[in-house]
Formats: sequence, C-alpha cells, structure tokens
Amino acid sequence: MEITNKIRAIIFLLSFSIVSFAQQDAQFSQYMFVNSYFNPAYVGINEQTEFVGIYRSQWTGFRNSGGNDNFSGVPVTQFINASTKIKAFNSGIGFNIVNDNIATLNNLYLKANYSYHINISEDVKLGIGIGAGYFNQRISTDLWKPNQDNDPRLDQVVANPSQSSFDIDGGLWLLSKKISMGISLSHLLQPQLFKQQINSKEFSSTLKRHAYLFFQYKLILNENWNLLPTLLLRSSLQALNNTQADLTVLASYSNYKFWGGISYRHTDAMIALIGISFLKNNALRVGYGFDLTIIGKAAKMGTSHEIMASFFIPVRDLLPKPMIRTPRFRY
Repeated sequence: MEITNKIRAIIFLLSFSIVSFAQQDAQFSQYMFVNSYFNPAYVGINEQTEFVGIYRSQWTGFRNSGGNDNFSGVPVTQFINASTKIKAFNSGIGFNIVNDNIATLNNLYLKANYSYHINISEDVKLGIGIGAGYFNQRISTDLWKPNQDNDPRLDQVVANPSQSSFDIDGGLWLLSKKISMGISLSHLLQPQLFKQQINSKEFSSTLKRHAYLFFQYKLILNENWNLLPTLLLRSSLQALNNTQADLTVLASYSNYKFWGGISYRHTDAMIALIGISFLKNNALRVGYGFDLTIIGKAAKMGTSHEIMASFFIPVRDLLPKPMIRTPRFRY
C-alpha cells in the first residue's frame, strides 16, 4: 500500500508541477486576434461574426531525453473560436475550444462566452462578459519512459488518468474608434483535479486564478496606414512576481489588407508577425508568427511557429426595419 501511495504521489506531483511552474494557460504570439480566448466580454462587440483558428508549435527541434524519438514533449496548441453579435439583445455569444499539450499532460477546454454591450456614447462601447465551460486534464502515462523496463510498480499506476471540472471566467471590454482595452479574470473557481490525501498531505493539480490586461491604440498615420501598439499583461494572482508581458507594434495597411510587426515577450522571446487578407472587405485573414528564444535558451529550443486564420462576416439586423409613415402616404 505504501508503494502504491508513493506511485500515486508521483503522478499527482508530476501533474501539479507541470501546471504550477510552467504556463497554465496556453500562450499565443498573435494574441491580438484571439481576444475572446482570455476575455469573454470581447465576443460580438465589433459587430461581426468571427471564426478564428490557431495552430502553435513551440521549440522546434526539441528532443526529450527519454529515448523516445517519436515523442518530443514540446508544447503544441490548437485553438478554435466562433462568435457573433446579437443586435436584438445588444449582446454577443461565442465558444472557444482549446487543446493544449505539454509533455505528457493534455489540457482540453470547452467554453461558452456571453457579453452584454452598453453604448456609453456614439463611439464608445462597454462589454460585460462571462465565460463558463468544461476543463479536462489527462496524463498520458503510456508515453512515460521508465528507467527500468518491466518495473512491477508501474502496474499499480492508473493508465492515462483523466479528470474534468467546471470553470468560470469574467471580464470587461472597452472599445472606441482608437482604443481597445480589456481586463479579465480566468479560472474563478480554481478547479482542483487529481485531488488526493497522501500521508496527511493533500496534493492536487489546481488551475490558479489569472488576471489579463489588454490595451491597444490605433494610431492613424494616413488614409491607408495605421500603427497599432499593443500590450498584454498576464499574471497569476497567487504569485504577482510571475507576471508576463507581451509588447507588440503592428503596422496595418488598408484595414489589415497587409500587416506586419515585432513583439517582445518578457523573459522569453522576440517575435516577428506578418499577415495578409483576401476576399471582399478583407474578410479572410491569414497570419504567421515566428518566435526566436532569447532568454532561457538552456531549457528551450530556439524557435516556435504559429499559424492563424480568421473569417469575418458583418452582422445584419434580424428584426425587420420599422415602418415609417408620412402624411402624404397613409396606409
């Protein structure tokens, strides 16, 4: 029984250490195109129906030290979002799907978002949003590489354990012609997975509450060119010294017909961003992000790659237009 408890403790401590000392939430270099990922108040506030997808692969060329050439363990993330404005209720709705793999840990997050929009003035809107969803965490024990083959203690390990929990996010988003900014809190319920009491000590994999602050200013250079300085701050409320900042400067031509820029992620990397749009009104956008690691090279490989695609459709009124009567034409 004591050996079994120790093996269980290894599983829980492995899961806990990965999510505590690594980044719990997935990160994106093209974060300015996936605002609904970290703030539910953003959905629908831009008066469009949106579909966004991202594929991110970090640390290209990394190889694990366990001898398994078919498994590198590098972070790989897929993100899908769909959202729309509901003008009849002055609201926005949407959903996110995030599949995040780090080593032998898989995090799957399915979340529905709702935002209510308040017209502060003719050009300024405030979104108040809430997101609720399903979070699942799975440990792929079949990818472990034991130091000793046929170790009998491994027979006592639950194969590929998986647990799920309910989670809630909340946020505010302010939008004007030149300023876009938001503040949000994720994992308000702090879900605890793989919770175990071992030798009078409690172990669990806990999703800590995180705060996000986003700010973007649109600097109009001329009728075609805009400059968009953007800042994203992410912080764990339990450890404010574990705050990460992304500072980006994008240049956009003809409302994102073409765009490009550079970004700096604090204590991590320099990033190059480029993109191009197609179809009428630049409805289809394709972007690429290239990360070059400049800090912590001893524990990471030098480059990461991220591909983004999005599609936009202007939202139309679902309600019929009101009838206008005149003294000349009575009916």
